[in-house]
Amino acid sequence: MINIMKKVPAGTVLIPMFISALFTTFAPGLFNIGGVTQAVFTGESLNFIVGMACFASGLILDFKTLLKVFKKQGILLLAKAIICIVLGFIFIKIFGHDGIVGISAVAFITAICACNPAIYLSIMQDVGEEEDVAAFGLIGLMAVPVLPMFIYSISASSGAVNLMPIISTLIPIILGMLLGNFDKSVKETFAPLFTITMPYLGWQLGASINLKQAFQSAGGGLLIVVLYYAIMLPSLMSIEKKFVNSNGLSSIAMSSIPGLSIGIPAMIAVQNMSDSNFVADAASQLTFAVIFTSIVTPLLAKQLASGNLNKIVNKSKRRQRRINKEEMSNRNEL
Repeated sequence: MINIMKKVPAGTVLIPMFISALFTTFAPGLFNIGGVTQAVFTGESLNFIVGMACFASGLILDFKTLLKVFKKQGILLLAKAIICIVLGFIFIKIFGHDGIVGISAVAFITAICACNPAIYLSIMQDVGEEEDVAAFGLIGLMAVPVLPMFIYSISASSGAVNLMPIISTLIPIILGMLLGNFDKSVKETFAPLFTITMPYLGWQLGASINLKQAFQSAGGGLLIVVLYYAIMLPSLMSIEKKFVNSNGLSSIAMSSIPGLSIGIPAMIAVQNMSDSNFVADAASQLTFAVIFTSIVTPLLAKQLASGNLNKIVNKSKRRQRRINKEEMSNRNEL
């Protein structure tokens, strides 16, 4: 089974996630019998698994590589946050909270702010470098709902934002980093944590995905995916290539929507009750986007890692240059 999962891009997360989603869709409540079974096979242990993964990322985050992580993924995350804030305010300013073509402001903001650390980690374990894997905890900060809630709350003038999710994410990262750097035996003992936690993380994420609900909102969900890829991916890749001098792999790995995003519209609605009407549609659209990006993003990363994506882009550029030359030649003849 493990060998099969390894053959699929990000398969150690995706395959358990889809198996879990099947149970959630067609046999909801099957594992809700209390005790250990409910803790393991429902989404109740998600925070624990994410916390362990953050701790493990801190363990391998050597002080010597810390600067590399901040100079690469740190710059990308800062750029992503700035882009999200600007786009969020523009969207609400132009379209209001109702949004456009069925995409509400809460769905749009939640999507563009999203980053799936599980998919990122699974990709980087397959084709990334050690410092890319170590950046998991930092990437995990984008999975907490602080940024979309901040954008929405400020635009709605609804008051302060709770920063505790960021603090609670940082604590296991810092603890793991301190232990890993000052006690090498701890680092060696917990080194397999990443590999062990990935299937469990996938299963926990799948427990929040209803496949029927997702495909009922396929139209709106697909539009969100198109906006997400069209806006975020080219922006991040250009920044990574220009300012980080990298090939764009980190940008692609960061470009997928996590299952945690499905619950963010409901969290925002708690602070902004007037927007509670958008929660159901936004959650359904985001569910489809989670499934779609979880499949497509690892494939894009694999293509880039093998060089095929660059070849496709270069071929497209050469074709466009040839077309431009032909048009110029036709004008000169006229």
